[in-house]
Amino acid sequence: MRRTVRFLNTHPLNRRTPWIGYWNFARWQAKSPFLREKARVEWIDGACLMVSKGMVGATGNIYCGLHEFADMAFILDMLTPEDLFLDIGANVGSYTILAAGARQARAISFEPDPVTVRHLEENVVANGAESLVRIENCALGDCAGTLSFTTGQDAMNRVATASDRAVQSVPVKRLDDIEGAASAVVAKLDVEGFEAPVLKGASTVLASKTLLAVEAETADPDVVSLLEGAGFVERYYDPWAKRLAEQPIVGLNASNALFIRDVDAVDARLAAAGPIAWQGRVLRP
Repeated sequence: MRRTVRFLNTHPLNRRTPWIGYWNFARWQAKSPFLREKARVEWIDGACLMVSKGMVGATGNIYCGLHEFADMAFILDMLTPEDLFLDIGANVGSYTILAAGARQARAISFEPDPVTVRHLEENVVANGAESLVRIENCALGDCAGTLSFTTGQDAMNRVATASDRAVQSVPVKRLDDIEGAASAVVAKLDVEGFEAPVLKGASTVLASKTLLAVEAETADPDVVSLLEGAGFVERYYDPWAKRLAEQPIVGLNASNALFIRDVDAVDARLAAAGPIAWQGRVLRP
């Protein structure tokens, strides 16, 4: 509970109207124990999410609109229907739905856990986005094969270590071997510390001039070196101003590190972005 209260108190979208976040939290907590199936929750700009009790990342979207405000707003502001988005570590598909459901962009979504893939598929179908989203039920790495992956940890499933007990074997592919991946405009990597091997298997994709931005959950020295070596620079996104910054923005603690290839081209896209709407109101003009 303390963690949720801290989340609600500090979330950028909750500061101006804090009662909305607490109302949404209370309403969901009262409703979710009695759900016999997933609830269809109207979300951003006409998109929806299929949510059940305990879906931590998804419920953050119910409470505040965009669980990860700066990171998610960047996807919404950056993508157009002509673009391809790579959702690497898609989980139940929040980012995929922002891309394909809210912005009608195409997406290739990678999720190794078969149980989680079923949730991802439900979200794609609920948004009528089957023609826009291709789901790859696999992990990505620096070489093809298999690896051990945790199970039963919801959004925290990851590549297993020797101490993990609940594990499964999942297929691994290289991003460079995925048909069409090199035409992506934006990629998001949320692979719980496995970003460097994914990037090592993506040299062709990273070299593609169409790829303008990469969001990476982990920005350790290997990840930074690989992305800078491919021509990217780290930047920070201010969704209120719709522009990039060279330094972290006070009050906007992004969950992912953001790397940009062509700052001017990305800034032009962001400046042209429209409003973001949720629950009948404009979250951001």
